[in-house]
Formats: sequence, structure tokens, C-alpha cells
Amino acid sequence: MRTREMGYVGLVVILDSLEKLQGISQNFHDVLASAEAVFANNAPYLDLPVHAIYTVPPALLARQRFESVLFMPMIKLRDREGKPFQQGFDAAFQIVAHRVPRDVLNEMLGPTSMADRLQRIIA
Repeated sequence: MRTREMGYVGLVVILDSLEKLQGISQNFHDVLASAEAVFANNAPYLDLPVHAIYTVPPALLARQRFESVLFMPMIKLRDREGKPFQQGFDAAFQIVAHRVPRDVLNEMLGPTSMADRLQRIIA
């Protein structure tokens, strides 16, 4: 409510990297149970008055069915050193190409610069 009172409209909050919750093999289930407690038991606290995107561990979705959660898999675009991970970019490009015809991409992004622009959008 305060965001609307301050004049913000169309605000999206992204809470990222929660999918990277991890433990060691001895406490993995404890870490997952902790995440489950946040996303299942405390779900009303996660219901913000703005659009919110949470990244959650995929294993959590396998443990419990969430009625209002839409799942979109993560695509690796950078390696641990921050260098581009080409297989991830290729996969993302294939997803876009599967959903948007190439002639439409050319029209939107320009036929001579489409691949470069799409690469930057994906990044």
C-alpha cells in the first residue's frame, strides 16, 4: 500500500538467489525443510501488494505442491568466474526462437542486428 501512496505503479520486486540454498550432504534436508517453512508455512508474509518474483529451490517444488506458484526453470548464463556460458545462451535463444517466429524477431530487432540484440536481451 505504501508504494502506491508514494506514486509507484507497476513495481516488481525480485528476490533472487533463493534457489541457491544449499547445504552439505548431512544437512541438505534441514536446509530444504527451512526453505519449505518459509515458502509454505509463512506464505501469507510473502504475499506483497506488488508483483513479486521469488527464486526457489526446484527440490522444494518437488516436495510440496504450491497452487499459486508458476515454475520457470533457471538457465545458466555465466560460469562461476562470470564468463558467458554459451550453452545457456544457446538454450535461451532456442526458447525465444520456438516462441517468436524469426521474421517477427527480425522486424522487432532489425534483421542485421537481431542476433546481437537478442544476445544482449538474454544477458
